[in-house]
Formats: sequence, C-alpha cells, structure tokens
Amino acid sequence: MGHYQTFNGVGGGGHDSRNELDKIKLPEDMTGKTLLDIGCAEGFFCLEAARRGCSKVVGIDIKSERIAEAKNRQNKKKYANVQFLEMDLYDVKNFGKFDIVLFLSVSHHLKDLFGALQIIYDVTEKLLIAEIEVSGSNDIRKGCHGFQYPPKEWVITTLKRIGWRNILEI
Repeated sequence: MGHYQTFNGVGGGGHDSRNELDKIKLPEDMTGKTLLDIGCAEGFFCLEAARRGCSKVVGIDIKSERIAEAKNRQNKKKYANVQFLEMDLYDVKNFGKFDIVLFLSVSHHLKDLFGALQIIYDVTEKLLIAEIEVSGSNDIRKGCHGFQYPPKEWVITTLKRIGWRNILEI
C-alpha cells in the first residue's frame, strides 16, 4: 500500500501534510496541551503536536496499515507521549476530554456525521480543528465511493445546535 501523507517531502503520499499544517493553523506552542487526532492516517499531525510540546497525543484511524506506519514513524522520532490506536471515532468517549481535537478529511467517510459531531463535541475541551467537506449547493452531494457531502449551511447549523459557539470558516 502507498503512503497517504507526505512528511517533509518523504513518503510520496497524496496529501502534502506540511501544506495542510499551514492551513489548519495548529498552535505553535502546545506545551502541556492534550490532542486527539481522529483519522490520523500515518500520524503527521500527532507527531507535529508532540514536537510542539503536547503532553499527551492520541491518534486514531480505522485502517490498520496506517496505524502501523504511524507507529513506525513514532518509533523513529521517539515520542513516548504519543499513542496510535486502530479504532473508529464512536469509541473515543472512553478517553475523556482533549484540549484540541483534529477532525481532518474524515467526515465524508461517515454514515452518521451528526452523531460523530456530537461525540466530538463531548471530547473537546477547548478547540476543534475540523475539515468538513461540503457540497456547493443545498443538496447532499455524493462524492467518491458514494460518500456524502452535506450543504455548508447544514454543517454550520448542526455545529451550533450541538453547542459550538465560535465557528471560524477557513
């Protein structure tokens, strides 16, 4: 299997994680913070969060080969405060709350986006950084592999209904 993420030009993945890092505006100083990365793939953002000072980092993904690669990269970096687990997001309630939660390029894989967002709200202490793919119209659009992209207005209304107060679109 090929790589999903590219780490500093290495890996040949389809997602240049360094460029994504600039887009999501992950805080430079994360000293003492905790972070959960839902759909962590090969662990780029988890390892970057550890490098920036997070005291606890948990990355989850449902694909075993991605978790194996994340653990391999973790072993090379020797971050003891990073944990990678093969699991889906519906089980993260058991981990308690995290200061920062990443939810990047995952939403279109879910059958129940509303339920997922409720769970994410419950485990987020301070900041959610989410990339939620939306359709450009008021209709749900089918994307690759039959995944669904909801209208942007639905996503914003749903986030507010769940309890999010400060929503910044990037």
